[in-house]
Amino acid sequence: PEAYIQRLVEHTLIRPLRDEWTVARAEMELLLRTAQEKDRPRTGRTGKGKQTSQQRALERGHAFRKYLAGLRVLDPACGSGNFLYVALKEMKCLEGEVVRALSAAGDRQIWLDIPGETVHPDKFLGIELKPWAAKIAELVLWIGYLQWQVSSDRVRRMPDPVLKDVQHISNRD
Repeated sequence: PEAYIQRLVEHTLIRPLRDEWTVARAEMELLLRTAQEKDRPRTGRTGKGKQTSQQRALERGHAFRKYLAGLRVLDPACGSGNFLYVALKEMKCLEGEVVRALSAAGDRQIWLDIPGETVHPDKFLGIELKPWAAKIAELVLWIGYLQWQVSSDRVRRMPDPVLKDVQHISNRD
């Protein structure tokens, strides 16, 4: 059941990532406060410190976003892909938090659906003995990914073809 899988994904994958994100977000907020303090008129500064601190805050957020996008998740007995589906969904939610924090920090970048730049199904790997289950797992991942894209209104930014044969679910023992 999804509740069991959710608990497993939460403890093994999401909680450690959230802990890392909490540290990165705190570093970003500290840098942004530093930028605001340096921009006060009482110091007589021109505002260059703000740009530098703000840029460092954005760089820290982008570094975590790239780290998240580069992670690979493996389910060595994936069945129909439920673990991978829940992991993808939760990592996309975390990625959304990171993007919102970057936007709040002043980032104006438009995110494209490019593997290596966003959490993408090609980073969710599975091994399954039954050929039909391997195909279902692949389809489940793409459905989950497309659901996320539609719910976040990003489906229009997806390059064609929308579904790609990334061969991330292996049919083998």
